[in-house]
Amino acid sequence: MKQLLRPTAQNTATLREKRRPRRVLGIALLLWLLSIGSYAQNASSTSVLQLQEITGKPLLPAKLQALCQKQGLPVSSIYGWRNYLLVYGPTEQIKELMFSLKKDYTNTRLQFYEAPFYRFDRSSCTDKTLAKRWDNVILSTGLVEDTLLQRRYLSLHEKQAVEWPEVSQGFCNASFQQLQVFQQNQQLLVIISIPKGKTLDELNPKTTDNNPRVDEWNQLMKQFQRPLPEADSTQTWVTFEPVAAPPAKNAPPVKK
Repeated sequence: MKQLLRPTAQNTATLREKRRPRRVLGIALLLWLLSIGSYAQNASSTSVLQLQEITGKPLLPAKLQALCQKQGLPVSSIYGWRNYLLVYGPTEQIKELMFSLKKDYTNTRLQFYEAPFYRFDRSSCTDKTLAKRWDNVILSTGLVEDTLLQRRYLSLHEKQAVEWPEVSQGFCNASFQQLQVFQQNQQLLVIISIPKGKTLDELNPKTTDNNPRVDEWNQLMKQFQRPLPEADSTQTWVTFEPVAAPPAKNAPPVKK
């Protein structure tokens, strides 16, 4: 009979070394998967990169989708409207993506929104519970060119929590998970995160239920907003829609 080898300290250490790479890889993979599902919930480190085709033609998303995948950004972070595309994600990855895009989109104006100047989160709500999964609704409008009015607009948002607390309360009532406002030149971007499966049309009316101060706030904001140049004159806000993911390779053809 073969003599069984007893484990020694040296043998045990060797076994641990052999098992370690698989364990480390598993942990790294888990963290990566978690980051994909939750990065949009970390408002302090998210940014937006916007692409605008200067000729006015629609932008094809294929290159952008490929670059996002290369940078580790899910294609679900891409949104579009007319001749605009934008990507919303972690700041460092968005910065890396911006440098890659400069050589691939030569007739495109790039606009980087590094950080929101206004942010709401549920820390001010009585019910601070967060939904496990979110959908992001991205809206945009223009900002008046008058610099004095621009400063007033920013000032009102800085003081909103103190002077207009009913606005945040309305967001709480509507189950908004967070709300961020970005500004660059004369364009505003608003990103509203809501529980997955809900719609803004369903939730937004709850901001004004028994809350007339929110109506006052909305009326006040109108003096600072104007439609984007590409929008209809009556269309103050436009919605950036999620861009469909590219079909998987070797996927069966769609039956018509």
